[in-house]
Amino acid sequence: MSHRTSRPFFGALLVFVAFSAFLFGYLNGSSEAGSGLISRAEASGGGQVATGWTRTGVYPDHEVYFPGTEELAPDEMRVIACGSGMPMPRLKQAAACFLIELGNGEKFIFDLGTGSFTTLYALGMPLDYMTKIFISHQHADHMGDLPTLWIYGMQNGRSKPLEIWGPGGGGMPDSWGMKAATDGILKFYNWMLETSKGGLDTRSLAMEVHEFDWSKNNNVIYDENGVVIRTIPAIHLEGSVSFILEWNGMKLAFSGDTLANRWWTEAARGADLAIHECFLPNENFVSKYKFQPAEAIYVSTLVHTTAPVFGKIMALTQPKHAVAYHFQNDPETPPLMDEIHEDFNEQFGSDFQFPLRPADD
Repeated sequence: MSHRTSRPFFGALLVFVAFSAFLFGYLNGSSEAGSGLISRAEASGGGQVATGWTRTGVYPDHEVYFPGTEELAPDEMRVIACGSGMPMPRLKQAAACFLIELGNGEKFIFDLGTGSFTTLYALGMPLDYMTKIFISHQHADHMGDLPTLWIYGMQNGRSKPLEIWGPGGGGMPDSWGMKAATDGILKFYNWMLETSKGGLDTRSLAMEVHEFDWSKNNNVIYDENGVVIRTIPAIHLEGSVSFILEWNGMKLAFSGDTLANRWWTEAARGADLAIHECFLPNENFVSKYKFQPAEAIYVSTLVHTTAPVFGKIMALTQPKHAVAYHFQNDPETPPLMDEIHEDFNEQFGSDFQFPLRPADD
């Protein structure tokens, strides 16, 4: 009888001792000095505990980069991918949009695809700093958030009008040009514009549109404050261009959407940063996006650049840094980068090695 009752008693005693030890360790270890059981457990959990940390203070080490957390030097250029994906919506990845910041204070947005305004706004930057927009062509995944950035300016502190550079001319109907597109935006939001007058600051709802001839090669469309931006025709659809930005001895090349072409290889050769589209293979459009086979062939090979061709373009132009964009960063797509490197090594050997990375929003 006494033997049967001693086990519960002994078990309860062990539980009480363990709980007391845990409570002592928690209370003692929660202080900054932290010499209790929790601190010892942390120290024994896998190597030396890093110094300089407190439980509530600023992290002394940052192994990830957040835009705007370091000052931009006068001779530096910073490029932030605010959209790198596809027309297929993703919460984690907007469509094409790149913010270029220069050390002289200039800021430019190259394309403004669907979903990208959210990423731009999340940077916390005043919208008065983000008024110079350059559109490579009028597909929604490259300009779908232009109306959003424009109309929300008056509610989010923007006092300046947007300046928009976009393609026109070149034999296209006037109704296909950027000026016609922005006129359509004004008509679409006419009710919101008119009913806001007198209650909100509507100065930001003016638009200054600079329409340029998309068919011209090396066409200078911007030349101010030491910054020169040129366009070259893109092989995509009528009214499509690539951008070349030069400043302070540096060159950035942005492809927009295009097949490989001689204009790009000539203008982008030796660029400090080349941002070029890199589409998934045909079969992925059938299996992943449910395209019909004929649609997949058209989209991925007749109006866009696939991964093997991307590798060849980089070999021909030899940029200092290469960025691939225009695909979803889903778990099955990282092998795309391996395919580029493998194809490159097979064709060109290892004499030229270019730093390559996929764009991440």
